[in-house]
Amino acid sequence: LLDCNQPLGMENKRIPNNYITASHYIRRGYAHLARLHGNKAWCTRGARDAFLQIRLGTLHRLTAIAAQGSWWDWVPLTPYKVEYEDRNRLKFYKESGREKVIFMESC
Repeated sequence: LLDCNQPLGMENKRIPNNYITASHYIRRGYAHLARLHGNKAWCTRGARDAFLQIRLGTLHRLTAIAAQGSWWDWVPLTPYKVEYEDRNRLKFYKESGREKVIFMESC
C-alpha cells in the first residue's frame, strides 16, 4: 500500500482517463473531467442515482477524498455517498455505523 499522504493520481493524471467512468453526463461534461483543478468538470445536472467510478487497478487504503465544485457557475449542493468494492461486493463507506453522506456541488 502507498503512504497515506500520497495522492493516487486524479489531479496529475496517473489514473488514466479510461479508468474514470460515470453513469451520466451532459454537455460534454465527461467523467474524466472530474479531475481536481481542471478547467472543465464532470456534469450530471442533477441526474438521479448518477455516479462516478474510479478504477484504481490495485488495492489501496483511502484516507481522504478531495472534491471541488465548478468555478464558473453556482449550483446547489448535491448529496453523494462513497461506495467501494470489498471481495467483489460493493459497500458504502460508513462512519459510526451509518452511511456517510458528503455534500458537494454538481454542475
